[in-house]
Amino acid sequence: MWVQARRTGQPAPWIAVDFVRIEDGILVEHWDVIEEEASRKESLSGLPMYGDDFPEER
Repeated sequence: MWVQARRTGQPAPWIAVDFVRIEDGILVEHWDVIEEEASRKESLSGLPMYGDDFPEER
């Protein structure tokens, strides 16, 4: 299972993804990735990292 989220309140918004593995109802593994959300200027693909807009457009 994975969960993706946008976290605000820091100097720059974060994009976080958590991956968890559960066996027999017990959490047996957890990995996460956290990085600052890219602005339109920083985005190599020209697409936002999360949702339909860039942080400076909210």
